[in-house]
Amino acid sequence: MKTKTFLFSLIVVVLSLISCSSSNIIKTSSPWKNFKAPKNYVYVPSGQLKTSMGPISVKGFYMSKAEISNLDYNEFLADLKKQNRTEDLKIAQRHPEKWNHEAFRKNYHLQPSYLNYPVLTISKAAAELYCKWLKEKWQSKYPNHNIHFRLPLEYEWVYAAKGGHENFPYPWGSNELRNDKGLLLANFKRMGSQHISYDRKNKTYKIKAAEIAENKYSNPAPVISFLPNNYGLFHMSGNAAEMVFTNSIKIEGGHRTKGGCYDSTGWDIQIEGPDEFEGWTEPSQYIGFRPIMTVR
Repeated sequence: MKTKTFLFSLIVVVLSLISCSSSNIIKTSSPWKNFKAPKNYVYVPSGQLKTSMGPISVKGFYMSKAEISNLDYNEFLADLKKQNRTEDLKIAQRHPEKWNHEAFRKNYHLQPSYLNYPVLTISKAAAELYCKWLKEKWQSKYPNHNIHFRLPLEYEWVYAAKGGHENFPYPWGSNELRNDKGLLLANFKRMGSQHISYDRKNKTYKIKAAEIAENKYSNPAPVISFLPNNYGLFHMSGNAAEMVFTNSIKIEGGHRTKGGCYDSTGWDIQIEGPDEFEGWTEPSQYIGFRPIMTVR
């Protein structure tokens, strides 16, 4: 009898440990009754974002857990075609000629092997049209709610990317680009120290040409790869630079991107790193997007 009791207790302890260690992602349920969010969206709870200008209150919202993929975007284009929305199709079209690599120019938007990769080479107007299409789709499903899809504001994106970690530069709550096993935590341009030299006279670092040549063919990765942050969001650093709006009067039109891309350095994929594509609204092989959804 004692042996059975001991075994039962041991099983309970092991299962508890597995449950605790399997994921540290914060799970939050919908605050709205009779509403079930899209399965690929996660809820980012309300809170405050600390900034140099003081705290900013952030209302909770849903966010796509991954960058919009080619598969997602194909569904959108197919529906526009079905509805005979020819003018919208012109806005929404991809521009594969923006790729630097011939193979991607021919295959990235056509081959099934790239369906789960981020949609790229689309304009900001196309991304906004996609958000409008999603609103129409979900509003008809929940007519008693006011549902809105849009590109995130910059402070909303930063708040979501932090995943509840306030004092770290990367979404996984660390100062490092690798975990304790030495594995990379994001998709970005690797800059080996063997290719970086220090000019002591001018106190500057220089990247040798060999490093640039080695990284000539850095590539995007599937939208669900590496590990998510504490809110369940993938690739908030690296892979595709993500379109956002900013309220800064210094930036014409408020056009910004966050998170860097697969061709960015480890420094540039920081949550609040420099924006390599500031003001860029045209199609690019480096820029994608993920919408947020608000419900009232």
